[in-house]
Amino acid sequence: MRNFFLLIYLMIVNLSFSFAQGDLMVYPKRVVFAGTGVISQDLTLANMGNDSIRYQISIINYKMTEDGQFIQLKDQDEKHQSAEKNLRIFPRAVHLGPKESQKVKVQVYRTHQLETGEYKSHLYFKALPKAQPDQADRKDNQSGISTKLEMAIGISIPVILEIGNPRVKASLSHISLDPQASTPQINFYIGREGNKSTYGDLKVIHKDLAGNEAQVASAKGVAVYSPLPQRYITMKLQDGRDYSSGELSVIYHAHEHVKETFAAISIKL
Repeated sequence: MRNFFLLIYLMIVNLSFSFAQGDLMVYPKRVVFAGTGVISQDLTLANMGNDSIRYQISIINYKMTEDGQFIQLKDQDEKHQSAEKNLRIFPRAVHLGPKESQKVKVQVYRTHQLETGEYKSHLYFKALPKAQPDQADRKDNQSGISTKLEMAIGISIPVILEIGNPRVKASLSHISLDPQASTPQINFYIGREGNKSTYGDLKVIHKDLAGNEAQVASAKGVAVYSPLPQRYITMKLQDGRDYSSGELSVIYHAHEHVKETFAAISIKL
Protein backbone atom coordinates (compact mmCIF):
# COMPACT_ATOMS: atom_id res chain seq x y z
CA MET A 1 0.00 0.00 0.00
CA ARG A 2 2.88 2.35 0.78
CA ASN A 3 4.32 1.75 -2.68
CA PHE A 4 0.92 2.49 -4.22
CA PHE A 5 0.67 5.91 -2.59
CA LEU A 6 4.27 6.68 -3.56
CA LEU A 7 3.39 5.77 -7.15
CA ILE A 8 0.26 7.95 -7.10
CA TYR A 9 2.25 10.85 -5.66
CA LEU A 10 4.73 10.60 -8.53
CA MET A 11 1.91 10.39 -11.08
CA ILE A 12 0.17 13.44 -9.63
CA VAL A 13 3.42 15.42 -9.53
CA ASN A 14 3.79 14.57 -13.22
CA LEU A 15 0.10 15.15 -13.89
CA SER A 16 0.67 16.55 -17.37
CA PHE A 17 2.17 13.16 -18.31
CA SER A 18 -0.64 11.04 -16.84
CA PHE A 19 -4.32 10.67 -17.69
CA ALA A 20 -7.21 9.84 -15.38
CA GLN A 21 -10.91 9.19 -15.79
CA GLY A 22 -13.21 7.70 -13.23
CA ASP A 23 -11.11 5.55 -10.90
CA LEU A 24 -8.42 4.69 -13.47
CA MET A 25 -5.18 6.60 -13.84
CA VAL A 26 -2.79 5.78 -16.69
CA TYR A 27 0.83 6.89 -16.87
CA PRO A 28 2.13 8.11 -19.26
CA LYS A 29 -0.80 9.56 -21.20
CA ARG A 30 0.88 9.09 -24.58
CA VAL A 31 3.49 6.65 -25.85
CA VAL A 32 5.98 7.58 -28.56
CA PHE A 33 8.50 5.24 -30.17
CA ALA A 34 11.06 7.33 -32.03
CA GLY A 35 14.00 5.69 -33.79
CA THR A 36 14.96 2.02 -33.69
CA GLY A 37 16.57 1.70 -30.25
CA VAL A 38 13.52 1.29 -28.02
CA ILE A 39 11.13 -1.56 -28.79
CA SER A 40 9.02 -1.63 -25.61
CA GLN A 41 7.66 0.72 -22.98
CA ASP A 42 5.70 0.18 -19.76
CA LEU A 43 2.41 1.79 -18.82
CA THR A 44 1.24 2.01 -15.24
CA LEU A 45 -2.45 1.49 -14.50
CA ALA A 46 -3.67 2.51 -11.06
CA ASN A 47 -7.09 1.94 -9.52
CA MET A 48 -7.87 5.02 -7.44
CA GLY A 49 -11.23 3.69 -6.27
CA ASN A 50 -12.43 1.55 -3.39
CA ASP A 51 -13.81 -1.31 -5.49
CA SER A 52 -12.10 -3.98 -7.56
CA ILE A 53 -12.48 -3.56 -11.29
CA ARG A 54 -11.47 -5.33 -14.49
CA TYR A 55 -10.12 -3.56 -17.55
CA GLN A 56 -9.89 -4.89 -21.08
CA ILE A 57 -7.24 -3.37 -23.34
CA SER A 58 -7.73 -3.11 -27.09
CA ILE A 59 -6.25 -1.18 -30.00
CA ILE A 60 -8.50 1.22 -31.90
CA ASN A 61 -7.98 3.94 -34.51
CA TYR A 62 -9.25 7.51 -34.37
CA LYS A 63 -9.14 10.50 -36.64
CA MET A 64 -9.13 14.04 -35.28
CA THR A 65 -11.62 16.62 -36.55
CA GLU A 66 -10.87 20.29 -37.02
CA ASP A 67 -12.49 21.16 -33.67
CA GLY A 68 -10.31 18.64 -31.82
CA GLN A 69 -12.85 15.84 -31.46
CA PHE A 70 -12.00 12.18 -32.09
CA ILE A 71 -14.01 9.91 -34.38
CA GLN A 72 -13.36 6.18 -34.32
CA LEU A 73 -12.45 4.71 -37.69
CA LYS A 74 -14.54 1.62 -38.37
CA ASP A 75 -13.02 0.96 -41.78
CA GLN A 76 -9.53 1.42 -43.17
CA ASP A 77 -8.71 5.01 -44.11
CA GLU A 78 -6.00 5.51 -46.72
CA LYS A 79 -4.93 8.80 -45.14
CA HIS A 80 -4.59 7.30 -41.66
CA GLN A 81 -1.39 5.32 -41.08
CA SER A 82 -2.29 2.88 -38.33
CA ALA A 83 0.21 1.35 -35.92
CA GLU A 84 -2.17 -1.49 -34.99
CA LYS A 85 -0.37 -4.22 -36.95
CA ASN A 86 2.96 -3.28 -35.35
CA LEU A 87 1.92 -3.31 -31.70
CA ARG A 88 1.82 -6.01 -29.06
CA ILE A 89 0.11 -5.37 -25.72
CA PHE A 90 0.34 -7.63 -22.71
CA PRO A 91 -1.53 -8.38 -20.68
CA ARG A 92 -4.73 -7.58 -22.57
CA ALA A 93 -6.87 -7.80 -19.43
CA VAL A 94 -6.12 -6.43 -15.98
CA HIS A 95 -7.84 -6.96 -12.64
CA LEU A 96 -7.09 -4.24 -10.10
CA GLY A 97 -8.15 -4.33 -6.50
CA PRO A 98 -8.76 -1.12 -4.54
CA LYS A 99 -5.64 1.09 -4.56
CA GLU A 100 -3.71 -1.41 -6.68
CA SER A 101 -1.52 -0.75 -9.71
CA GLN A 102 -0.05 -2.88 -12.48
CA LYS A 103 2.33 -2.52 -15.40
CA VAL A 104 1.23 -3.10 -18.98
CA LYS A 105 3.89 -3.56 -21.65
CA VAL A 106 3.61 -2.00 -25.09
CA GLN A 107 5.95 -3.53 -27.67
CA VAL A 108 6.60 -2.66 -31.32
CA TYR A 109 7.70 -5.12 -33.97
CA ARG A 110 8.15 -5.45 -37.74
CA THR A 111 8.89 -1.73 -38.02
CA HIS A 112 11.53 -2.43 -40.69
CA GLN A 113 8.64 -3.04 -43.07
CA LEU A 114 7.31 0.50 -42.64
CA GLU A 115 8.16 3.50 -44.78
CA THR A 116 9.36 6.77 -43.30
CA GLY A 117 6.55 8.57 -41.52
CA GLU A 118 4.30 8.49 -38.47
CA TYR A 119 2.00 5.60 -37.55
CA LYS A 120 -0.47 5.86 -34.71
CA SER A 121 -3.27 4.04 -32.95
CA HIS A 122 -4.91 4.35 -29.54
CA LEU A 123 -4.93 1.95 -26.61
CA TYR A 124 -8.45 1.73 -25.23
CA PHE A 125 -8.87 0.77 -21.56
CA LYS A 126 -12.43 -0.40 -21.06
CA ALA A 127 -13.81 -0.95 -17.59
CA LEU A 128 -15.88 -4.12 -17.77
CA PRO A 129 -19.38 -3.72 -16.30
CA LYS A 130 -20.24 -5.36 -13.03
CA ALA A 131 -23.52 -7.20 -12.61
CA GLN A 132 -25.30 -6.10 -9.43
CA PRO A 133 -28.65 -7.15 -7.99
CA ASP A 134 -31.43 -4.70 -8.76
CA GLN A 135 -33.01 -3.94 -5.39
CA ALA A 136 -36.37 -2.91 -6.87
CA ASP A 137 -36.72 -6.05 -8.97
CA ARG A 138 -35.67 -8.20 -6.04
CA LYS A 139 -38.62 -6.96 -3.97
CA ASP A 140 -41.09 -7.53 -6.79
CA ASN A 141 -39.83 -10.93 -7.84
CA GLN A 142 -38.33 -12.99 -5.07
CA SER A 143 -38.40 -16.19 -7.13
CA GLY A 144 -36.32 -14.87 -10.02
CA ILE A 145 -32.87 -13.40 -10.43
CA SER A 146 -32.60 -9.86 -11.69
CA THR A 147 -29.41 -8.00 -12.39
CA LYS A 148 -28.50 -4.48 -13.41
CA LEU A 149 -25.43 -3.88 -15.56
CA GLU A 150 -23.37 -0.85 -14.65
CA MET A 151 -22.35 1.26 -17.64
CA ALA A 152 -18.89 0.47 -18.95
CA ILE A 153 -16.53 3.42 -19.23
CA GLY A 154 -13.14 3.67 -20.82
CA ILE A 155 -10.28 5.94 -21.70
CA SER A 156 -7.76 5.89 -24.53
CA ILE A 157 -4.20 7.11 -25.05
CA PRO A 158 -2.26 7.45 -28.31
CA VAL A 159 0.65 5.21 -29.29
CA ILE A 160 2.83 6.76 -31.99
CA LEU A 161 5.59 5.17 -34.06
CA GLU A 162 8.02 7.55 -35.75
CA ILE A 163 9.83 5.72 -38.53
CA GLY A 164 12.89 7.28 -40.12
CA ASN A 165 12.97 11.03 -39.62
CA PRO A 166 9.43 12.36 -40.10
CA ARG A 167 9.13 16.13 -39.96
CA VAL A 168 6.45 18.63 -39.08
CA LYS A 169 6.05 22.39 -39.24
CA ALA A 170 3.45 24.19 -37.14
CA SER A 171 1.91 27.61 -37.74
CA LEU A 172 -0.67 29.88 -36.11
CA SER A 173 -3.21 31.91 -38.08
CA HIS A 174 -6.60 33.68 -38.08
CA ILE A 175 -6.23 34.99 -34.54
CA SER A 176 -9.15 37.00 -33.17
CA LEU A 177 -10.61 38.17 -29.89
CA ASP A 178 -14.23 37.05 -29.62
CA PRO A 179 -16.35 40.08 -28.66
CA GLN A 180 -19.56 38.03 -28.47
CA ALA A 181 -18.35 35.61 -25.78
CA SER A 182 -19.69 35.95 -22.24
CA THR A 183 -16.12 35.73 -20.97
CA PRO A 184 -13.07 36.99 -22.89
CA GLN A 185 -11.74 34.37 -25.29
CA ILE A 186 -9.35 34.14 -28.19
CA ASN A 187 -9.77 32.05 -31.32
CA PHE A 188 -7.13 30.88 -33.80
CA TYR A 189 -5.95 27.98 -35.94
CA ILE A 190 -2.93 25.72 -35.48
CA GLY A 191 -1.68 24.63 -38.88
CA ARG A 192 0.32 21.47 -39.54
CA GLU A 193 2.55 20.58 -42.48
CA GLY A 194 4.64 17.44 -42.87
CA ASN A 195 4.37 13.72 -42.27
CA LYS A 196 3.94 13.67 -38.47
CA SER A 197 1.72 15.18 -35.79
CA THR A 198 2.52 18.26 -33.80
CA TYR A 199 2.27 18.24 -30.00
CA GLY A 200 3.03 21.00 -27.53
CA ASP A 201 1.79 23.60 -25.07
CA LEU A 202 0.02 26.91 -25.67
CA LYS A 203 0.27 30.15 -23.75
CA VAL A 204 -1.33 33.53 -24.31
CA ILE A 205 0.40 36.75 -23.23
CA HIS A 206 -1.31 40.13 -22.88
CA LYS A 207 0.84 43.26 -23.04
CA ASP A 208 -0.86 46.48 -21.99
CA LEU A 209 -0.08 49.97 -23.29
CA ALA A 210 2.48 50.50 -20.52
CA GLY A 211 4.41 47.42 -21.70
CA ASN A 212 3.45 45.22 -18.75
CA GLU A 213 3.04 41.55 -19.72
CA ALA A 214 0.94 38.84 -18.08
CA GLN A 215 0.11 35.28 -19.04
CA VAL A 216 -3.67 35.15 -19.36
CA ALA A 217 -4.27 31.61 -20.67
CA SER A 218 -2.45 28.31 -21.12
CA ALA A 219 -3.09 24.76 -22.28
CA LYS A 220 -0.84 21.70 -22.10
CA GLY A 221 -0.56 18.79 -24.49
CA VAL A 222 -2.28 20.32 -27.52
CA ALA A 223 -1.94 18.16 -30.63
CA VAL A 224 -2.81 18.35 -34.29
CA TYR A 225 -2.75 14.72 -35.39
CA SER A 226 -1.83 13.85 -38.95
CA PRO A 227 -3.26 13.92 -41.54
CA LEU A 228 -5.37 16.83 -40.22
CA PRO A 229 -3.98 20.05 -41.76
CA GLN A 230 -5.30 22.46 -39.13
CA ARG A 231 -7.15 22.60 -35.83
CA TYR A 232 -9.43 25.34 -34.52
CA ILE A 233 -8.64 26.47 -30.97
CA THR A 234 -10.65 28.56 -28.51
CA MET A 235 -9.06 29.65 -25.22
CA LYS A 236 -10.74 31.53 -22.40
CA LEU A 237 -8.74 34.47 -21.10
CA GLN A 238 -8.14 35.53 -17.52
CA ASP A 239 -10.77 37.92 -16.19
CA GLY A 240 -9.90 41.26 -14.65
CA ARG A 241 -7.77 42.69 -17.47
CA ASP A 242 -8.63 45.31 -20.06
CA TYR A 243 -8.50 43.63 -23.46
CA SER A 244 -9.68 46.72 -25.31
CA SER A 245 -6.08 47.84 -25.84
CA GLY A 246 -2.55 46.49 -25.97
CA GLU A 247 -1.47 43.28 -27.66
CA LEU A 248 -2.30 39.58 -27.37
CA SER A 249 0.33 37.01 -28.33
CA VAL A 250 -0.16 33.26 -28.73
CA ILE A 251 2.89 31.01 -28.43
CA TYR A 252 2.90 27.33 -29.35
CA HIS A 253 5.96 25.65 -27.86
CA ALA A 254 7.45 22.29 -27.01
CA HIS A 255 5.85 20.35 -24.16
CA GLU A 256 7.09 21.00 -20.64
CA HIS A 257 10.79 21.76 -20.17
CA VAL A 258 12.07 21.61 -23.75
CA LYS A 259 12.80 25.17 -24.88
CA GLU A 260 11.59 25.25 -28.46
CA THR A 261 8.98 27.56 -29.95
CA PHE A 262 6.98 26.03 -32.80
CA ALA A 263 5.01 29.11 -33.80
CA ALA A 264 3.85 32.50 -32.50
CA ILE A 265 1.33 35.13 -33.57
CA SER A 266 0.14 38.48 -32.19
CA ILE A 267 -2.84 40.76 -32.59
CA LYS A 268 -3.11 44.47 -31.79
CA LEU A 269 -6.16 45.35 -29.74
